[in-house]
Order: sequence, then structure tokens, then C-alpha cells
Amino acid sequence: MAAARKRIGHYVGPRDRVSREDLPRLDASGDWVAEVKHDGVWCLLEVASGRVVGLSSRVGLPLAAPGLLGEVIDPLKRDGLLVGELVADFVQGETCEFRSGTRRLHLFDVISWNGYDLRDLPLGDRREALERVAWAFYVNAATDRIRLVERRSSGFLDWYDELVTRAGDGSRLIGRRAEGLVLKRRGTPYRATCADGKVDFWLRCKPLSTVDYVVIGPDGCAEKGTPKVALGLWKETRDGLRVVKCMSPVWPDGMDLRPGMVVEVEGAEVFPSGAVRHGHVKRVREDKRSEGCTHAAAVSAEGTGG
Repeated sequence: MAAARKRIGHYVGPRDRVSREDLPRLDASGDWVAEVKHDGVWCLLEVASGRVVGLSSRVGLPLAAPGLLGEVIDPLKRDGLLVGELVADFVQGETCEFRSGTRRLHLFDVISWNGYDLRDLPLGDRREALERVAWAFYVNAATDRIRLVERRSSGFLDWYDELVTRAGDGSRLIGRRAEGLVLKRRGTPYRATCADGKVDFWLRCKPLSTVDYVVIGPDGCAEKGTPKVALGLWKETRDGLRVVKCMSPVWPDGMDLRPGMVVEVEGAEVFPSGAVRHGHVKRVREDKRSEGCTHAAAVSAEGTGG
């Protein structure tokens, strides 16, 4: 995966994470702007003669987005490369929300347009260029499937808290319609500073969730040889109640590994499977019985707001 990412060369993403408590300091400095981080995937959009001709992931794989390929977004028939986040719509079902087949692209940067490479322009100038590109298809009502990501230059904490407040049904907005905020330093180019595409001048801020899991046992090693452990949750299956494997994080040095023990994992939002995104083992829960590690408890885990 890392090797493939090096070959793409277009991916730029935040390296570090900041907490909610850091937002007032970053806001007061005047050096940053904030953008919504939606619950989607990074996407490179290729435009040729005004039409979308390609959608690809950060590792160069084609992305499926029915209806977007072939879409006219520039009546002037220009070429370019735009960057955004591909997000699936949520549809309210009888008992819960689910993702639909409709996908929208929230544009947040521009790599090239009309024969010009724009990556070395300051952040503000690239945003202005992106707004001009977007204006063409907004005015001509070409598509509602491609949008500009929302950006604010102040009020980061209030905005973040607005995103993490509860919806009318009691569920958190963040982690479904948005994951949090991305803070970007003013005046910076669109250039990666290391091989994996990460940069120090973009920062993630999103809430964390903690989930308790049952240790199943060793599960091989990570790419650099660090041992991993299989973790599971109690879940109802055709064969009755059993522990179902749902994730395999790296096992921290110095922790005793014993099947049946309970560990606390911290990460971003919780997937429907019960796995925590970007999860890492925080501690052993000697105070908790494994029977309490259920799938239902995992998927209802609350973010800590950090």
C-alpha cells in the first residue's frame, strides 16, 4: 500500500491530529482555516474537455461512483485534476440509516487546470481558483453531485461543537455525515513532505471512541513485523452467541497477551462491524468481564469529543 501511494504523487493529507481543546489556540493565531472532513474517501477527479473521465483513490485504484463518470462540469471544455472527498449519501430506512448508491464529491483542492499546474500556489489562491472552477458548473446547473467543501476562517470550536451535537433521533452527526475538521495552514502549497503524502501543515480534529474487545489471539504481523492481535465481540450468529473477529490492531510492547482477556481500544468512529477506525490498544481491562464486550455495545459507543 505504501509503495503504491508513492507512485501516485497526487495525494496530500494531514499527518497529525489535534484535540478539540487545541482549536481556540489555532483559531486565535490567525494562521489556519478549517474545512469539514466528511465521512468519505480521498478522490482524484480527472477532467478532460469539461467531462469527468476518471475517479481514483489515493493509491491509484478506480473508485465507483455511478453517474459521476461522464458528468459535464465545465461548459468551457477545459482539462484538469481536482481533489475531493467521495461521500455516499445516507438514506433513512425504517429502523436506521444506510448508505445509498448515490455518491457526491466534495472538492477541497485543485492540482491543475486549463494547462496550469497550481500546486505551488498558496492555499488561498488555490481555493480562489477552485471556486472559479466550481462557479462554472453551479451557474450552468451542470451537476449537484460535485460540491465545494465548506470552509471557515474563524469560530473553529463553535463549528466543531455544532457538528458533534446530536441529531433529532439522538445519534451523533459526526461520524455519519462528517468526521470532524481539517485545519490547514494559510499560505502553504499542495505538496507532500514525505513519501506517504502526509504534511505537517494540515491537521485532523475529530472525536475519539473507545470500545472494549475480547482478545482472540495472535494474528500475524504488520508490514514492519510488529505483532498484531485478533479482537472480537460477542454477537448473535446462526450457531448461537459467539465471539466474532472484527479487527486486528498492532499489539503494544509490554502488554501481556492472553486469549479471553478484555482490552480497551481507542480510535475514530465505529464501523457497523463493531471495529474502530484507526484503532489502537490503550490498556487491559482487568475490571471487565468478556461477556460485556458485545457488538451492540460497540456500535453504540460514544465519541469522547477529543
